[in-house]
Amino acid sequence: AVSSLSIPKLVAKSATTSKVTLTPAKVAYGHPRNARVQVSTSSGAATGSVQFVVDGKNYESASLVLGAVTISLSTSMAVGKHTVVATYLGDTTHAASTSAAATLTVIKATTTVKLSKASATLLAAKTTLKLNKPSAHVVQITVHIKGSKAVPKGKVEITINGKHARTVTLTAARAGKIVLALPKLAKSAKKVTVQARFEGTKN
Repeated sequence: AVSSLSIPKLVAKSATTSKVTLTPAKVAYGHPRNARVQVSTSSGAATGSVQFVVDGKNYESASLVLGAVTISLSTSMAVGKHTVVATYLGDTTHAASTSAAATLTVIKATTTVKLSKASATLLAAKTTLKLNKPSAHVVQITVHIKGSKAVPKGKVEITINGKHARTVTLTAARAGKIVLALPKLAKSAKKVTVQARFEGTKN
């Protein structure tokens, strides 16, 4: 008798299409931004993992839920254009696919500068302080990135009574704040004008 072999029937995987959407596609430095990938198929919802690639480098891997997944992108990306691509790795019934590149545009953030004395917060970057004891006055300068929790970095130029007093470099450790002790002025001085200008950075 001749025995017969049972050859398993191969079933082709369903084709998929991956699409990346950025929200928003244009964003200020330090502000939140997301990337969402939708994997479409003609046979049920795709499962498995997606590999996100940013500017040609692997960024994050995430699992699909009902054929889609959203991740947060870094808020510290440099100003300029960045490409985001998502590759679906496939599952037992769905074939892998790679999205077209989506472009994220990061623009410079808007910053505000505040000067404050004691408990009074002044909204301008220039203020005149009345002096009772000139040698004891301290001014706090705060630089803030509008609409963001990111810490500003860069140089702050400070003038007192119209003359350059000092340049302070904001670092992450300063958290956007500078405490400035005013110089000792003449006893006859009744007021002092302090101005701070944030020079900004490439971001």
